[in-house]
Amino acid sequence: MPQFTHLWKSKSNSLFFKLLTSFAIIILLLVSFNFLSYTFFRTNIQNEIINNNRLNLNTAVNNYEKQLVLIKNLGFNLYFNEKTEIMKNTSPQLNYEMMAQIRKELQSTLATPFLYLHNIIYFFKDSSYVIEKEGTSTADVMFSKFYYNESYSLPFWTEQLQKQASFKIYPNAHFIEKGPEKPTLKGNFMPILIKNISNQNFAIIVLLDSSKMYEALQPPGSSRFLILDEDRQPLFSSTGDVTKSDLPLDYMTGQQGFRQIDQSYVFYQKGSETGYTYIHTIPLERIASQIVKLNWILIALLGISVVIGIAASIFFTIKLNHPIARIIESIRNLNGPSSPRSQIKEFDLISDKLYDLQRMNRDIHDDLTSKNSVLQHYMYMNKLKMIHGGGQNVKVPMNSDRPYQLVLFQMQMKQAFHEQSDMEMNKAMYYIREYIHYHFTRSLQESLTFQIEKDQILSLLFIESGRLFDLDASLQSLKQVFDLDLAYCLITIATSPLQHESVDLAVAYEQVIELAKQRRLADETLIVSEDEPAPSSFALSVAEEQEFTANLSAGNSTAVISIVSRVLNQMHKKRATALQFSEFARDIAARVTKLLQSSGIETDQLLGEQPISEQLSECYKVEQFHNLFEKLLTSASERNKRKKSQADYITDFVTEYVESHYGEDISLELLAEKLNITGAYLSTYFKEKNGINFSDYINSYRMSRAKEMLEHTQLKIQEISERVGYHNVNSFIRMFKKVTGIPPGEFRKGDAQKAKTSP
Repeated sequence: MPQFTHLWKSKSNSLFFKLLTSFAIIILLLVSFNFLSYTFFRTNIQNEIINNNRLNLNTAVNNYEKQLVLIKNLGFNLYFNEKTEIMKNTSPQLNYEMMAQIRKELQSTLATPFLYLHNIIYFFKDSSYVIEKEGTSTADVMFSKFYYNESYSLPFWTEQLQKQASFKIYPNAHFIEKGPEKPTLKGNFMPILIKNISNQNFAIIVLLDSSKMYEALQPPGSSRFLILDEDRQPLFSSTGDVTKSDLPLDYMTGQQGFRQIDQSYVFYQKGSETGYTYIHTIPLERIASQIVKLNWILIALLGISVVIGIAASIFFTIKLNHPIARIIESIRNLNGPSSPRSQIKEFDLISDKLYDLQRMNRDIHDDLTSKNSVLQHYMYMNKLKMIHGGGQNVKVPMNSDRPYQLVLFQMQMKQAFHEQSDMEMNKAMYYIREYIHYHFTRSLQESLTFQIEKDQILSLLFIESGRLFDLDASLQSLKQVFDLDLAYCLITIATSPLQHESVDLAVAYEQVIELAKQRRLADETLIVSEDEPAPSSFALSVAEEQEFTANLSAGNSTAVISIVSRVLNQMHKKRATALQFSEFARDIAARVTKLLQSSGIETDQLLGEQPISEQLSECYKVEQFHNLFEKLLTSASERNKRKKSQADYITDFVTEYVESHYGEDISLELLAEKLNITGAYLSTYFKEKNGINFSDYINSYRMSRAKEMLEHTQLKIQEISERVGYHNVNSFIRMFKKVTGIPPGEFRKGDAQKAKTSP
């Protein structure tokens, strides 16, 4: 018995026994928690599933209500904006400029994906004319060919314009396009009518893509989803049939609820904004199967947790105990046993042998001293970073003054890399750096290669004494490999002279940076090892600038192309660097863009969809620069020609009328009525085209005629006032002084110099 007691105390005092006991207690707590959780959820799970489906329907209803209110507000904004008002008051077939602006606005609105809109149609009943995202057509063609549905014909929409409703949503329907061979399904749309009840001639018809909206907003798990209007008539059904609702609707009392009908749970809820009823149907067997499935899952989890807990406790106890046992055994072999002083005998023995750590620390220190290659790598990288960032005075000692050379690899990723390659820039640079490191370490084992910038890789090559190393041959070998990927990447290799002093690292680094900038035009990997000073910067002379601007404004593409080509050929002849070509090209492109914009000409897509800056970055030969500028300058010249050839009949009419009737009463509304446009539109248009308000233009013209009469006639000021349209002489005098700076009497006496220099 005493022997058993001693054995029990020895085992219970061990680390293994204490760990196993602790794990067993934790497992017991987890099993108890899982069992209580299972008991609780088994009695409440059905109610939770039903409440979850009610919450899902509530979320879907809120999303649908917000979406319909958003579309309603959007429709009324379009209906009552300035452009629409102008089109309603004028003939839509004649107002081409405003029609184009409306189409552009529609296309921008329809491009918003979360609106789920397929098309927006402006319907003019009297002219039977429609405007939509693709263009214009007659209403008969639109609703009988492009968007045909038997229920939504032209007579239907004509009839809807007579009804007293400003916003109306109609049931979902299939729309087709009648082609020459067979009809094509356009989609399932829910039409929406937006109009003014006092205007029965114009309406906006919105085609809402109900299928896309259902995919985005549907409640999860629904086998059928219905939307009923205020009269309980179907507007949308996820099954596609909206002709009727086969559900009994008399039980739908109140704002929301649910009912078990046959073999389904039917959840319903009314929208707070529209008053529509939303119905969400879940099969009964789906809920029952969820309950049974969850019961089995809980039971399985309970069993698995018990098994895994027991297995894990034994496994981790053994894993933790074995290393400690080996440590104890090794300590015993060195120094013998010691008396325990805590509840865990293993820790007592470890505490007695802590003095061994001093010896171990000395061994680790010696090992780290002999293995410092990684630290050396980061030491050089840190020094180069300080050089690049302005820390040249910081002293970072190198390991020795062995001879070394720097090799810089400057990367330029082409557009094809970003469009066709699935690899990211950082990953590509990592692979290139690893290959360069492998290439150099085959010959120079202590060479270092690291990424100094996002597009720069630097190699530090230590030249071993007594060993032959042909750097040129090594770089030519790298060039052959890099040239295989010219479609994706262009690389410039710059090498420094051989250095012998570690303090010259900063000088060598600056040398390779400058050499990389001396790259010439070539669609290949270039190796730059000798300093070849670049010629001075290139730019158009003052005379060339004037000639360039004049010919481009006149649309003379041949002359401007000749000017630019002459400079490009001169740069090529003098071996200008690729950087100089790029700077000159961007300067010319900026001049062209600024000149077009100053003339009110659009500069979008001068060279297609790809921006000019991206196309310039893809030019690696002088021929590519010539071709690009030929296309750019030809396109810009043609736009200038088109701008000059456009006749502006509105401003011409206004100026001619003012010059002929300046002595009569002239108002903005009078001229707008003659042009069949609104006064607000005429005022904005005249200011945009002439840079001056309409009233300021009339006053300025009248005062110029008054000055002529004062200089060349003997008419009295009263008579001149009446002839230029002022029946009140005091008003004429005030306006004359405001425009010229002096009264008309002083002007006639000869003090007119100030007036002639006035704006």
